[in-house]
Parts: sequence; structure tokens; C-alpha cells
Amino acid sequence: MATQSTFKTVNVLGFAGNEGVGTTFNVTITFAQLISLFEVHQCESDDERLQRELTKSRHKNITDYLVNRDDTVFPQLTAFFTNQVNVKPVSITGAKLASLTLSSDAERMLVDGQGRLVGTDGALAERPELATRTVDIKIILANGPTLLEDASRIRQVFTDYHKNVVKTNSSINLFFDSSEMSSRFVVDALEALEKANCTLSQHVARDGRTTHIYTLAQFKTFLRVFMAKTDSQINAEFQDEQLRTMWLSLIVDFARQIESLFPVFSDASSGRITNKEAKEDSILCCAIGLEALGRVGNLVIDNSIKSSVKPDFTILEPLVEMDMSRVAPHWQGKVMIDKKIIKGSARTLAMKLAVKAQLQMTEEFMGIAA
Repeated sequence: MATQSTFKTVNVLGFAGNEGVGTTFNVTITFAQLISLFEVHQCESDDERLQRELTKSRHKNITDYLVNRDDTVFPQLTAFFTNQVNVKPVSITGAKLASLTLSSDAERMLVDGQGRLVGTDGALAERPELATRTVDIKIILANGPTLLEDASRIRQVFTDYHKNVVKTNSSINLFFDSSEMSSRFVVDALEALEKANCTLSQHVARDGRTTHIYTLAQFKTFLRVFMAKTDSQINAEFQDEQLRTMWLSLIVDFARQIESLFPVFSDASSGRITNKEAKEDSILCCAIGLEALGRVGNLVIDNSIKSSVKPDFTILEPLVEMDMSRVAPHWQGKVMIDKKIIKGSARTLAMKLAVKAQLQMTEEFMGIAA
């Protein structure tokens, strides 16, 4: 990565923009140029601070993103340069272009994008062929020969970019992420339930809204404990279409059995009760409840494998007699306390369900280390 002492004068062509902050220039540069033009902002005191500290975990994630994926894309970066930049209008009909000579003497900093800068530098060390990839950058000229003289405006631009940023929730990330099998499988499983007309599918919010009984992120947790597989295992194993199809079939079979045992799901689907009422009343209609169901389903599968028989979820029929309301005495002090569900009590809830269904519990199910 470049430093102030190694900067070279560079000529770039950009589209001139008219924004509230003043004239801006939108430029496309290569990854190699990005690394040669900028360094991470350094300061000796808070009075000189124009950027936040670099987040190491983030730039490592960016390096991994660029190294491991080929279908990558970056949002635009934003940089400030001091006024040692020569701007010459370029006459092209219908476009406001400018030739910018970025002097090696010009102070510069990325007000948005230093994580991408360091992440890109790390990626080029592993994949030099990425040097010709391009990224868009917005250039703003500072009002003076030093960046500190325009500190107030630089800090304001940084604040305007970041203070109202809303991080996407884990459910929408899952729904939109097609880069890994582990994410795609969550959506595929939900679609399999829909095609099988399982009402459970209607109660999972893909975008994470709380208007549904469950979120997609909670559904993912259910799948992971039901299959007893990590994301890395799913990514590696589920390239096998036959194995993937087998698990989808088991998920559908289990969901059908759960719906037949617990009418709360069909009642909420039909409108006899609202989703809010379902969540307020049933111990199953929450993240802990869904995870517990997944654990019980995996126990049935595990016992079937040990007995060399096909999993039969009808073994759970005794659960139809169990009071699943949150106020039931058997949950109090174990899963519920002061009318609130105890955090991390999914295993305890699953064990109570297993006892009622008279299932043989394994050490793994009970959380006993081997």
C-alpha cells in the first residue's frame, strides 16, 4: 500500500457532479490504482482525527470476499483531496467530464472505504490478477492546502454517510444470499414446505419481520439442530443432490407431523387466532420453541439410524396430550420464569418433550460431553 512519500502524480477522467457539498468527481480506477493512491488515515491526536479507527475484522472479511468469490462488487468509495489537484473540463456533448491531475503532493484520505482499501490490498497479495478489477470513487476537493483546514466538512461527510446506516437483519441476509449452499438451503427448505402445503411455511418471515411467528434466522437454527449440521458441513455435503433431497423430504415429513400435533399453527394460518396471540400463548411459538422442536426431530432421526430403520415422526404423537401453553406448570422455573422464557432453555424444553414422547435420549441430545 502507498504512503504519502510514495504517492505519484496520476491523471484520471471523471464525471463532474453538482451536490450539496459542492462539485464532486466520479472516477473509475483499478484496484492497483486504489492501492497506489491511498493509505489508511493516521492521526496523533483526536484533534487531527478525520476517520474512525480501522476495523480489522471487517477488512479481513473483505479480503476473503475478494479472494474466494468471483462475482464481487463494491459500492462507491469517497475521498477528499487537498486543492493541489488540477481540474480541466473536457468537452463532450451531453456530459460534464473533467480531467483531474492528482498531484503527488496532494493530501488525500478515504472518508468512506478504508476497510475496502486494506481488504483489497490483502486480496491482491493472494490474487495479483485482481489488480485490473475496477472500483468507483467519488472525489471531493478540500477547501485548502491541508485536510485539517477542512476538518469540519470532512467529518460531516463521514457522519452523514454513517450515522443513519441501518444494518440488515440476519433473516434478510439469509434470504438474499445465494453465495453459499448453507444459505440457499434455508430458503430451499422453506420453499419445499410451501410446495407441500405445510402451514409452518406461512409463519416464517423471510425479511425478519416480527409480524410472523418466526424469522428466517430462527428457521435456520431449527434446520441446523434438526440436521445436526454446521454451515461448513452443509456447504461441503449438500453439493450431493440426493443427500440434499433426502433432508428436504425429512424436513417436510417432520413439519407435517408437528402441524398435526399442534393446532396452533393451523389456527394462526386460518385466522382463528392471530400470530400475536399464538406467540403469547404457546411455548412453541418462539425461537426457543422452534429450536426445541428441531432438537426433538434430530433425536428421532438419531435413534432411527441406530436402529437401522426409517425415521418415523409419528412416535411423537404422545405430545398431543401435553399442555403447550406458557402458563402450564411444567414449564415454570425450567423454561419460563416470571412469565418470560428463559434464554438458552431450548435443550431443557426439548428434553421435556422427549420425556413426554418416551424417546430414548442420547448423550449428545442431553448435552453430555462424550
